[in-house]
Amino acid sequence: MPMYEFVCPTCRTHFDELRPVREADDTAWCPACATVAVRQLSRFAFKKAARARAQERESTLQRSGPVSHPSGCACCFPSPPRTQRA
Repeated sequence: MPMYEFVCPTCRTHFDELRPVREADDTAWCPACATVAVRQLSRFAFKKAARARAQERESTLQRSGPVSHPSGCACCFPSPPRTQRA
């Protein structure tokens, strides 16, 4: 069941409603002032996908650059800080 986002044009309250697709166009009432609310376009899935692609591309570029030293060196894989024994 999809989650729909709404905003009240009167009091600017933002709220979500979980409802079946067949009820997607039904009227939603603001929980704060009982005015008819306006459904918003949800873009969260697109942002997340774009961000994930950008991070993957950046990660690939970092790994694919020329290497002038052996793999597994300390600059590529720094060791954890050493703890002093008492």
